[in-house]
Amino acid sequence: MPRVVGRASAVEAGSPTQLLQGRQSGPGGQAGSGGQPRPGGQLGSGGQFGSGGQPGVGGQLRPGRQPGAGEQLGAGGQAGRGERGNAVVEFSWLALLLMVPLIYVMLGVFDVQRASYGATAATRAAGRAFIIVPDGLSEDEARERAFEAARVAMKDQGMELSPDQLKISCNPACLQPGSTVTVELNTEVPLPLIPDALGGERPAIHISASHTESYGDYREAKGDG
Repeated sequence: MPRVVGRASAVEAGSPTQLLQGRQSGPGGQAGSGGQPRPGGQLGSGGQFGSGGQPGVGGQLRPGRQPGAGEQLGAGGQAGRGERGNAVVEFSWLALLLMVPLIYVMLGVFDVQRASYGATAATRAAGRAFIIVPDGLSEDEARERAFEAARVAMKDQGMELSPDQLKISCNPACLQPGSTVTVELNTEVPLPLIPDALGGERPAIHISASHTESYGDYREAKGDG
């Protein structure tokens, strides 16, 4: 009987945190498995604290899950959904917004360059066709030959040429020794992908070209029909 009383007195004297059966306080004031201290001051299996201190099945505490790579902690320390796929979506939208204006500008530049090259070739061809007119042809026939040469040069670049866009002038007189002939061409290139349904005149870029040919000082005069 004295031994029993002694044990009861020892238990009663203990603190409430040491009333677990077969458990003794480990480092940090927490109990380990079998009365032995556990590292980190956590309770072991069988109603004990595991790693991270999260509750398990049946009231037990199981090992906690740490946030992995690509996960972020949200409000209250909870792991939120990662944002790995957002970079691909953002890059796609950014590329789309940048590529559409760039492609449009490139189309406009290609059309202007094509028209400029065609206008330069057309004025050169018209000037040469005018001064090498065969004998017996009039000045008006020489102008027709020059316009036809310019029209073919513009057609090679996919553009049409009207008579009012081509101007031929001579100094001091046409098809005379020592004279010069100047061919001027003026045209417009509409901006691409602009429908006519918008109304009004389509915006265009003005293209002009000029070329001067010398008839020669020692050639026979022509163009008298």
